[in-house]
Amino acid sequence: MNDVGRRTNALSAKREPDFESLIAQDGISTLKFRLVEKKLLALPSTPALPSVFHHIVDLGEPKPGAV
Repeated sequence: MNDVGRRTNALSAKREPDFESLIAQDGISTLKFRLVEKKLLALPSTPALPSVFHHIVDLGEPKPGAV
């Protein structure tokens, strides 16, 4: 694992106790999107797995003033 992975894991571990409240605030539950394509995910070195998908979505245009 590289340094970026270690920092990501450390941040996730730090946030885990508050995970439920973070989910309620993160905006994912209210995200509006349009599914453009859904296909089985296949990597060059492995066959497609029956329950792993690649989703391509359209999030639309940002609202005026959004960063």
